[in-house]
Amino acid sequence: MKTTTIRKALTGAILSGAMVMALGTGPASAVSVSSQLFGGTNRLSDNSAEWLIKSPNNVGPATIIETGDRLRGIFNIQTIEDQNANTHNLGVPGVNELAGIFDVIAVVGPVLFVDPILGPVASIAFTPNPAFAAELAGQGFTGSGTPMIALWEDPAAEFARTDGGAAGTLAARRTALEALINDVPSASPWATLGFTGAGGTPVAGEGWLTLGLAPVDISVFHTLPSGAGGGSFNVGLNLIENLTGKIFKTTPTIFGGVANVSGTGTLKGIQTEFLAGTTPADVFDNVDFFVNIVPEPATLGLLGIGLLGLGGMARRRRKAA
Repeated sequence: MKTTTIRKALTGAILSGAMVMALGTGPASAVSVSSQLFGGTNRLSDNSAEWLIKSPNNVGPATIIETGDRLRGIFNIQTIEDQNANTHNLGVPGVNELAGIFDVIAVVGPVLFVDPILGPVASIAFTPNPAFAAELAGQGFTGSGTPMIALWEDPAAEFARTDGGAAGTLAARRTALEALINDVPSASPWATLGFTGAGGTPVAGEGWLTLGLAPVDISVFHTLPSGAGGGSFNVGLNLIENLTGKIFKTTPTIFGGVANVSGTGTLKGIQTEFLAGTTPADVFDNVDFFVNIVPEPATLGLLGIGLLGLGGMARRRRKAA
C-alpha cells in the first residue's frame, strides 16, 4: 500500500513538472513567447514603424537624415516559423505578444555610386544611442551594455503603429504608442540586442546598415503608396540581456561574421496613413529576424525518464520487502 501511495504521489509530481515545462516561462498567459520558439533556425517576422528625431546640433531640413540624428521606432513579432515552414502566431488569443522599441544614431556615409536613373546613393550606418540603456533601466532591464533594441513580452496584444489621428503633438503620440509596449509590470522584459564591442562598437558579424538616395530624405515615404517598397536594410546584433530562458546560437550575417540575430527588412511607404494623419510615424517597414535556438529535450522524453525511475524504485522496494 505504501509503495502504491508513493508511486502515485511521485507520478503526480512528475506530470505537474512536465506541464510547467510545457508552458515555459514568462508573464501569466496561456502560452509564453519562449515556448513558441522552435529548436534550430527560426524566422521571426514583424511589422514596425519608425520616426526621425533630429539632433540639436544639426541645422539641415527637418526630414533629411544627417549624422547624429536618431531613428527611433516600435515593432512587434507576429509569427515564428521554422525551417520546415511550421508556424507559431504571437499576439493571438491565448498567446503572449512580443514587441519592442529601438533607438539608434545615424552615421551618414559618402556617396557610394550614382544610379543613372535615381541619382547618388549613400550608405547610412546606425550605432547605439548611449542614453537608451539608462532609459531601459527603469523599464525592467538592468540597463547594461549599449542596447539598440529592447523587447517585452505581454499577455495583452496592444501593439499599434496607427492611432487614428489622436490629439497631441507627434512626440506625445509616439510616446503613447511606445507605452503600449513597455507598460511594465503588465509587460515583462524579454531581451535586449545591440553591439558588444568596447564602447558600443560593432565586432565582426555586427552591423546595422541601409542604403538611400543622397541626401536621404525620409519624407519620401510620405508620398510612396502605402505598402510600396522604398529600400532595404540589414542588421547583425548580439544579445546583451537574455531573459528568454533560451540559449541562442549564432547565425551568419552580411557583416563578416556571425551574431545571435541576423535581420533584413524592407522600408514601406505610408502615403494613405500620412495624408489621413492616422500615424505619427515617418515610415513603416517589414523585418525578418533569424535566430538559432539550442533545442531542448522533449517533455515526453523527460517524463519517460521520470517514469523509468519510478519503475526502478518500485522494483527496489519489492526486493527490499
